[in-house]
Amino acid sequence: MLSVQGPDNSSEELAIALAIIKHRNPRLWEKAAFQNLLNQSIIFPSQNTAKLESIKYLAAKQSTRREVKLALVDRFLYRYVMGGSICRHLEPACNFLNGHRLAIGDLVTHLDIVKSLGCDVEEFEIAKQLLPNYKWLKWLFSVCLDDRNRQHTATHVVRSFQLVLASYYAFFANSTKAIFDLCQSLLLGFIKNEVLGFGASKIRIFKLLRDYTASRSIELCDVSLQHLSHEHSKMLALTLNFMIREEKTEAVVEIARFILKLMESLLVCLIKLKRSDFHNNETGRAFEDIYRARSAKMTYKYVPDFLEAAHPLGTSESLKRLKICTEFLLLLISSLRWVADTKVGLELVGLFQDYRPYLLGEILVLDDLDLITRFLQLGRRFEPAD
Repeated sequence: MLSVQGPDNSSEELAIALAIIKHRNPRLWEKAAFQNLLNQSIIFPSQNTAKLESIKYLAAKQSTRREVKLALVDRFLYRYVMGGSICRHLEPACNFLNGHRLAIGDLVTHLDIVKSLGCDVEEFEIAKQLLPNYKWLKWLFSVCLDDRNRQHTATHVVRSFQLVLASYYAFFANSTKAIFDLCQSLLLGFIKNEVLGFGASKIRIFKLLRDYTASRSIELCDVSLQHLSHEHSKMLALTLNFMIREEKTEAVVEIARFILKLMESLLVCLIKLKRSDFHNNETGRAFEDIYRARSAKMTYKYVPDFLEAAHPLGTSESLKRLKICTEFLLLLISSLRWVADTKVGLELVGLFQDYRPYLLGEILVLDDLDLITRFLQLGRRFEPAD
């Protein structure tokens, strides 16, 4: 048992002693940290209190899932999680997720802990380590392993990245940084360069997946872009929902507007590829008139980029990929949670109301039953409060 012996011990000497024990005998340190946290007999630095509180919670809660420890991951994952300062941010998140799901409903009850996970993350660590490593590792969501334990570990590690990034962007990054990274890198970049741009030329991604699966036979057909998109949307939804709770109205609305612009651009691309003769056929249907009127006013900023990225795929695969991207954005919107009578809620509902007739018109012109159903299932997302 570690304890403070008396008032003559300086905090500096205590810190040195603890550091030596932690370095030379990690097991003793872990045992002592657990016991002293529970007994509150050692005063830890205040900025780490919330992180240590997660360990206390986990000690009291029995988890039916196999726990993951960063120090014990296999060699493949080790290089991504233990380099530089990345481990000190990931380890608390990894420990926390041993007892929690990466879901807003589970996390809001431990918001102080979640906030603490990004409190000491530096911008250079995001740019040089956390974000680049997440961009690579999220591709592990796109393939399945026969070894369930190994896949569970990999999924857990990637979700630890997601939680740290969500905490940083939602609570600590300045608005300009958060908006830029989320919009340009994690939304536009993901759609254009990763989903639409994915192909045989992406040698590094295939090498990553082949190393992970220990199989040289991983090909395009083995990669699920749907599952990749679904899992990536969780991090974005988590970040935006935290920002909504923090009432970062301007940032949330700007990101939501960007999402809707991207969705509209994707729908236009789908129409151009699937219904190339549309403008030559006038049937007088109201939704077609709405689309024609919108076509004369909307910005086509992203349409050429998306069509160019998808061009090498051929028409059939391009349509498939563009639809995956559209469903990715629909899923993201459906995952947002807000209170209607708050400022951010009113702003979001107003924004969605502005875009709703155009998006619905474009989806009806496309005549895709799946997308029509998904869009209509958004229901009250797009309706103002009574």
